[in-house]
Amino acid sequence: MGQPCYFGDDMEKAPNCTDNFQIVHGGFTSHGYKWHSVEQAFQALKFPEESIGRVEIYNLVPKKGETNESYGMGVWMYGSRRPSTGHPKWIMRTDWDIEKIKIMYVLNLHKYASNLSFQRELVNVTKDHRIIGMASTDSKRHGKNWSFWNESIQMSIREKIFKKKDLNQLAAIVIKQTGKDVENMLLEV
Repeated sequence: MGQPCYFGDDMEKAPNCTDNFQIVHGGFTSHGYKWHSVEQAFQALKFPEESIGRVEIYNLVPKKGETNESYGMGVWMYGSRRPSTGHPKWIMRTDWDIEKIKIMYVLNLHKYASNLSFQRELVNVTKDHRIIGMASTDSKRHGKNWSFWNESIQMSIREKIFKKKDLNQLAAIVIKQTGKDVENMLLEV
């Protein structure tokens, strides 16, 4: 998602915290790494631990004054390369298709846990309105695409914040679940 979501019947723009491209100043930690954005982490985690692809994306740092969109598109393009050579650097994890939605959820949980102002923005601005994810790359799972999964993730996290759940503890629980279990939970949001 390269921009914030929208919310409500009037399609008002949601806060920047709903944008996976948002540069998190000071970073956030997830999966044993410190990240600059959810998108950077998501693109890097497509690749196996210790792979050149993961390391190179991890080392992509936002330039001074770089916008969320510019940095996010840069890491998205870097992680979306598929050279026809089959270079091992660009071979994705074998479990990626079943784990990617769970990973996106966990990354967002860690992002929100890292910054109370993100949590306040999400609940105070969007209140209990439906969050609408922006058009994104196509990743059909259960007949749903990324805009659906992004909005479900944001609404699920907002619900957890309303209930005063510890987002880091929740992330630790979600990491142990199967990708399918997480998808089924998000389908109910």
